[in-house]
Amino acid sequence: MLKQLKILNPKLIITLGEFPTRNLLNFKFKKFSDVVGNIYEVDGYKILPIYHPSPISPKSYIDNVPIFEKLYSKLTNSFFISFLMIFHLLLYLHLFTLFLIL
Repeated sequence: MLKQLKILNPKLIITLGEFPTRNLLNFKFKKFSDVVGNIYEVDGYKILPIYHPSPISPKSYIDNVPIFEKLYSKLTNSFFISFLMIFHLLLYLHLFTLFLIL
């Protein structure tokens, strides 16, 4: 995955769930909810953990909405619309990590 990151050189990495977040963040955390929605810089990459968009998770969609509203306030251009469409697609595909290239 590190080779892919170097090739893609994403501006933002959105980790979908606890396990990809633990793999990318360079510090330990006790509760996943403590890191969700915060942007961390690791090795020059910005990482935004969100809840995994699983249909069986009670936090999957509803608790991610405020995170994307916050992101929307920072990215108020047509790019965000495309990003939101990709996110909704991922809800159905259940991918674990989204690389966002700006």
